[in-house]
Amino acid sequence: MTERKTTVKCRYCGRYLEGIGPCPYCTHDEIKKMELMWNKGKRKTNMKHEPLKIKKIPRKRKKRKYFYDTIEKENEDWHNNKNPLVRLFYRMKFGIAIDYANLKQDDLILDFGCGNSQLKKMLPNYNVIGYDIDPKLTEIKDYRKLKPDKIFAMDVFEHIPKREIRRIIRNFKKMNPNFVLVTAIPTETWLWRKARKLMGLSETVADHITPLKEILKILNEELKLEKWLNFVLMTHITTWKN
Repeated sequence: MTERKTTVKCRYCGRYLEGIGPCPYCTHDEIKKMELMWNKGKRKTNMKHEPLKIKKIPRKRKKRKYFYDTIEKENEDWHNNKNPLVRLFYRMKFGIAIDYANLKQDDLILDFGCGNSQLKKMLPNYNVIGYDIDPKLTEIKDYRKLKPDKIFAMDVFEHIPKREIRRIIRNFKKMNPNFVLVTAIPTETWLWRKARKLMGLSETVADHITPLKEILKILNEELKLEKWLNFVLMTHITTWKN
């Protein structure tokens, strides 16, 4: 009696094989380890898989960024910008803020968020001390040690969370109850966005986390409004007293 040979189809290459065993045509290592077995007329597969070894790549720890690291050209000296309209806008804005402060010669002036110290350059005959979160720009490590008569916060509060703004205002009160605060806050209106686009910047600033409406709400709750001006619909200039 002739022995009947078993024909098996390889599940990978599709060839029909006689007998039971690994496919001689396949070169895959895992396929060569496969053994085909028959039990009670049913086909079973017994493949031994070796665990896949994955090489762990250590993640690079991201350095913490402050707003002055990611800010987009905001620390540029706009007062010396190539565009004469930009120079005029910033000089007029600072000029109005200085006029609103009603400065005296013996006043101690705190430039809060001084940046490139433009206020100090415009007031060479006054005692101006600049404070900035950027250690490369600040003149004093802790502004709370001062007792200023006038405080300028030019284009600063929009970069700070609401809770922090309130804490800063209360620090000002403790430093000198009779201080005067002068602020300049961008309106971020349609005109403001288009003006930024003309200067080659993005229409919005990612670091502006607190809008004008929220800032004014906090200031109105903590201080008394003295003067205000919506300068060319792009900057809200205000004077506050305790």
